[in-house]
Amino acid sequence: MEANSVKDSNALTLMTLPTSSSQRRSAFLVGAFLVLISLCILPVAHIKTMDTPGFFPTVTSTVICFNFITAFVLFNQFRVNRLPAVLVLSAAYLFSALITIPLLLSFPELFTKAGLMNEGRQTPSLLYAVHCRTD
Repeated sequence: MEANSVKDSNALTLMTLPTSSSQRRSAFLVGAFLVLISLCILPVAHIKTMDTPGFFPTVTSTVICFNFITAFVLFNQFRVNRLPAVLVLSAAYLFSALITIPLLLSFPELFTKAGLMNEGRQTPSLLYAVHCRTD
């Protein structure tokens, strides 16, 4: 029993695993590339393009999936190291994923004229504000 507790306290998790210089360099290059692309797009940001009705549900569904995956990974990290902060972070990602589902369903003119929940036009804005407060 003593050997298991020693083994668990020395376990390498996402919070305790050291990064290598190539991993830090790769992360920096990805971040620099994203900043460069954003700066290149900035001069044409004011141009309005055609409406694409499939863009919002695609992006929102992707956000929901990634939030669920992140919550799952963080919850499993909590099971390994038992840090309460990791559990709170996992719960926040789970809440963010769950609150985004009604946002997707309430968005007007996406599935029906007034949204699937037949609410007012302010509901998607309110749900988005609640979602942003959790991220």
